[in-house]
Amino acid sequence: MDVLFIDEIHRLPTVVEEMLYTAMEGDATGPYIDLFLRRNGPAPEPVRLYLWPFTLVGATTLAGRISGPMRDRFGVSFRLDYYSVDELALIVERTARILRVSIEPDGVAAIASRGRGTPRIVNRLVRRVRDHASVHGRAVITASVVEDAMATIDIDRCGLDSTDRKLLAAIVQKFGSGPVGVATVAAVLGEEVESVEDMYEPYLMRLGFLDRTPQGRVVTDAGRRHLASLGYDVPKRRGE
Repeated sequence: MDVLFIDEIHRLPTVVEEMLYTAMEGDATGPYIDLFLRRNGPAPEPVRLYLWPFTLVGATTLAGRISGPMRDRFGVSFRLDYYSVDELALIVERTARILRVSIEPDGVAAIASRGRGTPRIVNRLVRRVRDHASVHGRAVITASVVEDAMATIDIDRCGLDSTDRKLLAAIVQKFGSGPVGVATVAAVLGEEVESVEDMYEPYLMRLGFLDRTPQGRVVTDAGRRHLASLGYDVPKRRGE
């Protein structure tokens, strides 16, 4: 049986979703799709195209954006967790072997800890560290080489980049650690609300640095301590 894999399935146009409905349900004769084609005149004519049986697999990180009718037609739903640091370390080692890069265990751990639970991020970091080591004539990647490379691209020990830290610092310094609305935070960062919600907040929440509350976003004590450890000015909470 064939498999049709659709990545970021929540981005499918509505017309394509509706075309897939009948293919996912089918009838006694098997799956099919209905097309409208111009053949013998100016008006399009319906044409039913029968398909070989297939399995549809859809992947998304935003399941809530898949329309209800599409989501309900899937027979099984699975949720995949982020990778652990140990699992990311194995990926770092494998990528280093593919790139023919010598890397020490402490260098592997330093990269894996910044991977944000995502293989493509650690793969990108391995390449950036390799480039940095090559430019500076370092034949072996150690923890100190990784630290230097991460400082160059402004990624801290928790994997936060400059925008992540700017988000936390804005809430802490301008709004007394919160609560503050996401639209206000987005305006301060110069980002779209969707970008803040989808790109930055999830990882900060996983680290326990940020909370979403009914009143707005709040930086936690852990988030405040992290900023303080990096030398940021961390004033008292609002009302303290």
